[in-house]
Amino acid sequence: MNTKITKQKTAFTFLLCFLLGLVVTSCVVDPYSDDNRDNRFSATESFSFQINIDQQNQLTLTGINGSVEITGSTAGNGQVEISGEKRVESDSRSDAEAALSNLSVEVDETTGAINVRTEQPDNTGGRNYLVHYHVTLPRDWQVDVDHKNGEVVLKNIGNNLTARNENGNMSLIAIEGVTQVELTNGNIDLHDISGSVHATLINGNIDADVEMAPGGSIEMGTISGNVSLDIPKNISADFTAQTKNGDINLNNLSLQNSSTGNNLVTGTLGDGNGKIVLGTVNGSITVRGI
Repeated sequence: MNTKITKQKTAFTFLLCFLLGLVVTSCVVDPYSDDNRDNRFSATESFSFQINIDQQNQLTLTGINGSVEITGSTAGNGQVEISGEKRVESDSRSDAEAALSNLSVEVDETTGAINVRTEQPDNTGGRNYLVHYHVTLPRDWQVDVDHKNGEVVLKNIGNNLTARNENGNMSLIAIEGVTQVELTNGNIDLHDISGSVHATLINGNIDADVEMAPGGSIEMGTISGNVSLDIPKNISADFTAQTKNGDINLNNLSLQNSSTGNNLVTGTLGDGNGKIVLGTVNGSITVRGI
């Protein structure tokens, strides 16, 4: 085996080990695991913050249960707008209304960043606590999301982005910079992405179209699910795709110095200035040149 193939297989092995590490260390939290799964009573309260920007250029959001939607804007109004709904579900209306005071959205400012987080009791007492976030911020801000349960949608971000979630689909649309995504259960959709991408998933599919930066990287892997990637047909990168149980399909791409065997495909796209590493244990890989 030549040196290039050895390095490519090493890259995939590293990605696989990282994914297996997530399986061991992830704490899966089901927000509806309590006895009162079929709650009929709820209490809700809206919240809204308008924060004047004072030299900040980053948002961090730490959620627990609910949904998160963050949208970048070029409106230039000098504010970050945070709104949404707090919700408590319980087996009685009076209990839900009383418990609503224990659920809060905390917002604070530090040097260079605005920080948002959900605060709720560690002991839920059989209740479901949820916060649904809608955030609008300048498009050129960095974004860091750490969530537990619920859908995450991030749109029109023109800077580096990191997003972590345990349970729920994640959709990233029109992102530029370095994009890092980690998810335990759900699907990852990455559309109109420019720059480099690192996406890891345990149970679910990854569907992406990426305009990789020159010399950049695309690293995507899942344990149980399919990986689908659309890239420019004239892209340049060292290429590795491997699956344990599934097929590998390349369409409309010219792979040079290719090697195929044992569910492994390696080779060079263009002049090889960049890196693409794709992997799945149980699933198929499809890569299309567009």
